[in-house]
Amino acid sequence: MSEIDDGGSAFPHPTSPQIKGMTLRDWFAGQALIGVVSHDAHRFTSGLALAQRAYSLADAMIAEGKKKDGTE
Repeated sequence: MSEIDDGGSAFPHPTSPQIKGMTLRDWFAGQALIGVVSHDAHRFTSGLALAQRAYSLADAMIAEGKKKDGTE
């Protein structure tokens, strides 16, 4: 099983690199969850299904971003 790419730190501390903050994957998933809940929540039967969808969207956003940046 391959390791999940978390995209690195979403909000690194500018003067203290040891303070990582949340991951980009978590940030994207939280943002995706807002959209999914506000528009498609009726399609999901559980909170777990909602979370899985949000992280699936986050993973796709990270992968697409790496393609665009040429870091894939």
